[in-house]
Amino acid sequence: MMESFSVWVIFMILSPIIGGLLVGIDGFISASMKGMGKASLLQPFIDFFKLIAKKTPTKNSAKIPYIAGHFIFSVAAIIFIGFKQDIFLVMLMIMMSWIFLILFGINSKNVFTKLSAKRLLFSILATFPSMLIYGISVYLLTGGSSIQDILYYPGNTILKLPFLFITMIMTIMIYQGKPPFDSVMTYDAGKVDMCGGLIGELGCKSFAVVNLTRWINIAALYAFIILFIARTLWMGILLGVCVLIAQIFFEAIFVKLRYQFIYWAVPLIMFLLSITNVVWLSIR
Repeated sequence: MMESFSVWVIFMILSPIIGGLLVGIDGFISASMKGMGKASLLQPFIDFFKLIAKKTPTKNSAKIPYIAGHFIFSVAAIIFIGFKQDIFLVMLMIMMSWIFLILFGINSKNVFTKLSAKRLLFSILATFPSMLIYGISVYLLTGGSSIQDILYYPGNTILKLPFLFITMIMTIMIYQGKPPFDSVMTYDAGKVDMCGGLIGELGCKSFAVVNLTRWINIAALYAFIILFIARTLWMGILLGVCVLIAQIFFEAIFVKLRYQFIYWAVPLIMFLLSITNVVWLSIR
């Protein structure tokens, strides 16, 4: 069923809804664990439409092309996934999407936004080697680098790429701005860091577009998680749910870590895990 063309096209079309629901589930579980009451699963969508409905003057209209680029490349990534294209192209589109957001921050006059942009750039560079090694490992394992090749591989890649699976979870947490990786920016109004970080100075509609882009990016990254168990759809979805819950527990455990440790240790850990997996794959 996972090989079906229609499954991935439906996933592509529904990716903003899937990403928004994942954010809603995350918020619901996190709020329940912290005793902050029960948040609505649909809260991200409610906030999105509130932002769209607000009539406020556009801030930094010169920066709109950067926000548009952030959104367009994210859409391109999910389209490539929907049509089961090369994973290197998908990763390139995701990287380009974030680079446009970095350019937005670098060209800002706000010192906090500039600093957050530099931190985000460092985060992207930290994840790049492990994502590149993941693509190379998929090629070594399946003989191809497309999503189609992964789907037709006679087995679950998680059994061959367990350490890269861990790095993929870390990558998702970094791109989501989840603690302890939330020193770049936060989408939670209750946890605004550094005056809102990279997206603190956005107007309502631009902020809504960034949130929509975030949902698409989350859906794209979770597609990679599902591909680790690509034999049956329900097993892939179950794995995605387990990863979501694991992230929430990691957030609670590691929230107090200093960002200096995170930005020096995490790239090294991810790189070592990736290289270990390649060596292990070669030996086997």
